[in-house]
Amino acid sequence: MLAVLCQDGIVRFVDIGTFAHLFDIGCLDDRVSNFVVAFSGRHIVAVMDSGNIHLYNAHALAKHLNQVVVIVRVYWHLCTWACS
Repeated sequence: MLAVLCQDGIVRFVDIGTFAHLFDIGCLDDRVSNFVVAFSGRHIVAVMDSGNIHLYNAHALAKHLNQVVVIVRVYWHLCTWACS
């Protein structure tokens, strides 16, 4: 799994095996300005533009995937994906 913070302020998670878009963190109303994934890959902390700090459980976010979540790399890059 690859996590990408896009220029629209949304963190997108992508399966690196199938290149499928899995899930997002953030929205256009409250964008993510920075995020970090715990060393274990179990938790994600996101700092929002509003100043709020959100704590996520990666396994709960990917519960519908029916697979073990392994985040292999966090990559900050400007991208222009369309919101789904």
